[in-house]
Amino acid sequence: ALNEVDVARWPDALPELAKRLGNFNIAFFGHVRGRYGNALLSKWPIERTRETHLRGGSEVSFTVGTRKLNGEVAAPGELHRIARGLLEVDVKIPGVNDSLTVAVTHLDHISERQRAIQLEHVLEVLSLRRHRSIVVGDLNAITFTDYTVDHWALLEQNAASKGWNFEASRCSDALRRAGFMDAFMAAAPEVRVYPGFTEHAHRLVFPFDEHFTPNAPHLHTIMPSGVVETTAPLKPQKGNALMAFTYPQSIPDELAESPLPQRQGASIPMGSSPDILRNTAFVWRREDGTHALVQTWPTTLNESFHEAFDISEGRNPDSETFQPQAVSEFQEAMVRLFGPRAANCSILFCHKTSENTSPVVVGTSEEVLAHIKEHPELMRALSILSIDSEGLGFVSDGSDGNGKMFEKHFTLTPGEQCVVYQKIGWETMRSPQPLAQFLRDAELQKPLSALAGKGSNQPTAVDDNSKSSA
Repeated sequence: ALNEVDVARWPDALPELAKRLGNFNIAFFGHVRGRYGNALLSKWPIERTRETHLRGGSEVSFTVGTRKLNGEVAAPGELHRIARGLLEVDVKIPGVNDSLTVAVTHLDHISERQRAIQLEHVLEVLSLRRHRSIVVGDLNAITFTDYTVDHWALLEQNAASKGWNFEASRCSDALRRAGFMDAFMAAAPEVRVYPGFTEHAHRLVFPFDEHFTPNAPHLHTIMPSGVVETTAPLKPQKGNALMAFTYPQSIPDELAESPLPQRQGASIPMGSSPDILRNTAFVWRREDGTHALVQTWPTTLNESFHEAFDISEGRNPDSETFQPQAVSEFQEAMVRLFGPRAANCSILFCHKTSENTSPVVVGTSEEVLAHIKEHPELMRALSILSIDSEGLGFVSDGSDGNGKMFEKHFTLTPGEQCVVYQKIGWETMRSPQPLAQFLRDAELQKPLSALAGKGSNQPTAVDDNSKSSA
């Protein structure tokens, strides 16, 4: 993908580059008078292209005497809007049934507000597509994790000298909320250790309290990887509740058929066999043929919860964050679990922002566990009691809101980009989570010094030169 392609000044550049790459296919959108814009070179066949002129864009004053693209000389004080475009290319990948939409764009370099307007337009357009999508290009969406502290200060000075509104971008957060994940973070081969993160926790909560006495169905906390993290009876008791994410989740067809741990319980819909995940209250086939997943876990609506969270009962305060499909599927799971009366119980829309200063380890499952095992001081800091490298799991100690200590075993998914972090709530413990899921709520803000690679004696470090690109 290429930005700032000027086919008027260099008309042979794209054909020549495509030829040298091996006769690649070319797509170009000149959103500035047909001559300047974005391009994509693909070794795979291009099925179709779509072009969109994006909303927004910073306005700047021309220098007196500047000759514009139309040949006219700019008048004193004349403003120019910096236009941006979106090039969509549907690419047919051999051996893959569906096409891939590659969306190439270049967002505003001056104003975060204008970047947000443009990205909203990009996501609006892509939401209409049925293909999987990749967003590429210069998003100008820098964050603290992209630079060292010294580099960040230089960027602030440079922006100030030009009169630009410089601030850490939230565009990556918007992309994650829309279901995208940072390709750089996913592809990074090394383990990275961060000293903490900011959590913007948005949650759906179903307070079942004592409403369904004497029912005590079994909860199965099912991960998108098919791992059943928790199986426990849900005792009717004041303050008891279930919590879920605010975005729809799915599980692959083959994992929906995975065996369920054999326990007695009432979370199996009547008339169904309890032996596979799809026959629980938390996994079912949607009308479009995909499998819905509601990953839910227990919480307690006590005084501490009410102090920590802003709560809206029964009314969705922000449908962009609390996505209606997720709300509907969470409600359906509760009806499947507790029965028809659950449809009359209100969902709570909860939000909190908090700083977590405990270490966070990021990398593939295998490398994360190997790194922690090789650094006993990090293992102690993480309160991890033991690691089972062959079984790809670990045992963590934790405590609940009553101060009761416990141990919990976790199993990671082979080859998955994950994080191991301190989960704080009614139960506080070290917990793993898929990286893409973690980054929906969390922002790793503070870069550390050079990376402590596998076998290194420096356990708490991160690559200064890491560069995020969604």
